[in-house]
Amino acid sequence: MSATPSKPGDYTIHQTTDLPLCYCFNVKEQVVVAAIKAKNLKTVREVQQATNAGCGCGCCQPDIQVLLDQHAQGKPMGIKVPVIEARDAKPPLEIPPPFA
Repeated sequence: MSATPSKPGDYTIHQTTDLPLCYCFNVKEQVVVAAIKAKNLKTVREVQQATNAGCGCGCCQPDIQVLLDQHAQGKPMGIKVPVIEARDAKPPLEIPPPFA
């Protein structure tokens, strides 16, 4: 993983998550990453055939290509996410203690 950049507007690679990469078919990012690694997939079309990701509206195809490029270059795999400023982050919710 790369270190988190220090200024907003920079990007960092997040750890692969179980969030959908393809919302049309609810294909999670970790499923795409696992398929790319296990089957040594090289193209978006191969990922589509293996996982169904990218077969709907096509909005996730650039993200699939990013993952393929990262794998081909031996880099950590994950989609880039923007770095937010600390003032934009919400503090954790504090739950009051139960009544005695």
